Amino acid sequence: MKKITISYDDINRGKYLSGGSKSVLFEMPNGQILKCFNPDYIDMTKQFGFHIEEQLLSATEVPDTGVLVPTSICYLDGHFLGYTLPKAKGQSLYDYSMSLSLDDRADLYQYADIFSKVERTVKNADDIVFPDLCSLKNIFVDSDHNIQFIDYDGLQVGHFPPTSVSNSLGSVDFLQANPKYFQNGLYTKELDKKSLIHLYFSLVFNVGLQNIGRSVSPNHRMTLDDVFSALAIDDVELYEKVSRVFDYHVPNEYLGDTVFRIADEYDLKVDPVPIQAGCYEKRLVKKK
Repeated sequence: MKKITISYDDINRGKYLSGGSKSVLFEMPNGQILKCFNPDYIDMTKQFGFHIEEQLLSATEVPDTGVLVPTSICYLDGHFLGYTLPKAKGQSLYDYSMSLSLDDRADLYQYADIFSKVERTVKNADDIVFPDLCSLKNIFVDSDHNIQFIDYDGLQVGHFPPTSVSNSLGSVDFLQANPKYFQNGLYTKELDKKSLIHLYFSLVFNVGLQNIGRSVSPNHRMTLDDVFSALAIDDVELYEKVSRVFDYHVPNEYLGDTVFRIADEYDLKVDPVPIQAGCYEKRLVKKK
């Protein structure tokens, strides 16, 4: 991996895109994206056994996927600062989904097409686990539904553990207590299958499956049956695949062609929720 030295002037010539406590993104004049880490964040990750610089230095292309890998590792005043990567095409899946019209939000084939391409990327990336897959801001989609993944440093690549795990999957401590999802200090590809199912329900139904098992009243915890009932889903195959991610004694499955069969057999009914602007109530309706 190429190492480059950058200056404050180089950074100032970039266009600010976004930032938080961990890092800041700039679009550089040459079209590349520069990700600068907060030095305190780098120090903190090292204390917890994460080595972002080493992971980036060993980065290689991931064939047959849309995973964007670093093009150079950047240093400022002799210290590791961040990395550059190509600019993703299109917009984040979050921005894409927020821009959909009411009719588009009911298009199950559109969701199936996008989801299947995300799933194909995840399956093809053998040596990578995507613990933050459910973050719709890490996946980019263009007008032809081509998929690209950013945030390379957040992936589990080879023997480098991830620096973050989506909170939509539940407690990290709970995940790491299950050999199905965590072995020898690393997450397994079973977590990807779980993430994909959570992603599908979030993208299509605006439902977070992490709420299953949580108390919803003094005498009741939310169950998968509750979710399927609320969405009017009466589909044995889909239920079986989803239920597996909550059973730690059986392997998970990819949704695969199930998402297209669902689109063939059902319509998605979408109604705005009056008291919450931008929110929608969705349910499946069997086609006649």
